[in-house]
Amino acid sequence: MDTSETYIKMCDREEIQGNSTGPPEFNSYFYHATMGIIGNQHIDPMCFPEDYTWLPRQDQIQEMVLDNVKRITYPQLCAWDDFMRVPYAIHPDQGDVYAGKKVQVLHFFKSFEQLWLAFYMDKEHGKKWDGEKWSR
Repeated sequence: MDTSETYIKMCDREEIQGNSTGPPEFNSYFYHATMGIIGNQHIDPMCFPEDYTWLPRQDQIQEMVLDNVKRITYPQLCAWDDFMRVPYAIHPDQGDVYAGKKVQVLHFFKSFEQLWLAFYMDKEHGKKWDGEKWSR
C-alpha cells in the first residue's frame, strides 16, 4: 500500500475523496495532518478524525474505474492499453535515468496505486499528474 508523500498529494482532491463512502471501511488507509497515516482497523470509528485524506487501495481504485462491474469490458481494456503505451509526461525526478524525457506511465509512477489513480483521473476527469499537481 502506497503511503508516500506523493500519493497523499495525488489523493487530496475532491474527485478522489468524493468516492470515499461514509464512515471509513475496514482495512482502509487515511492520512491526517497531525496523526499521520492511519489504518482504520486501529481506531474506533466514533473517534475517527473528520479532516482526513482517504488513500484508496489499488482494488478500490479499480472499482472506481470499472464502476463495480464483475468483468472488464473490451473498451475498458483498450483504454488501459492505450494509457500504458502513450508517452505520459516529462519525468520530474532529476536523479532518474529518465529525467527530463517524456516517458510512459510505468517509468513515471512509483506504485500501482499511483498508476491506477492516474488512469482514473485521466479517463474520468481528463487530468494528468505532473509530479506536483493534477492539470488538464
